Amino acid sequence: MGEKDLQFLHFSADDLIPLLEAAKSGDQTAFTRLSVIVQTIAREYFHSKFRSGKLRNPEDAEDLTSNVWLSFAKQYQKIENPEFWLRRVLFLSFVSFYKKAKKYQYSDPEEVFRKTKSEFNFGEEADIERIAVITAEMSQEKRDILRMRFQDDMKFNEIAGALGKSEDAIKKMFYRLIAEIREKLT
Repeated sequence: MGEKDLQFLHFSADDLIPLLEAAKSGDQTAFTRLSVIVQTIAREYFHSKFRSGKLRNPEDAEDLTSNVWLSFAKQYQKIENPEFWLRRVLFLSFVSFYKKAKKYQYSDPEEVFRKTKSEFNFGEEADIERIAVITAEMSQEKRDILRMRFQDDMKFNEIAGALGKSEDAIKKMFYRLIAEIREKLT
């Protein structure tokens, strides 16, 4: 384990409590420093989950990091034990996300189409035709998400901006669309 991992695993309440108390008293510098610590710890925690294969991509780690920071920013005035709060929120955020991801079994779209092709021995043209028929039955918004992601090679945050939705909502819609296409191809 590197020095950075040890620092994350052994952060101290002695370091956090004075900053938290100062932030609660209105010290903006203390709040900013504490925010950076919370984000750093959360980012390291979730990226370690990505490196261990428990998160599918680094964007999920960043999303979870942002969620933890938002929780902190909303609740910091009520937090009594920052070390306990942070460990609990990190763990619960990860478990909640992991359960949802497992429930929907998000897959790489290319992997979905590859599996479908090999399972049914359709040629590539037949798969494309079937996918075109399936997507033609979808709403315009769903087709737009697929087009922006695959044809325009846009990132989730770019699609969210274009459609006026949150990035999280776009990701959920995208992965549900992939699951829907997979189901209809079987």
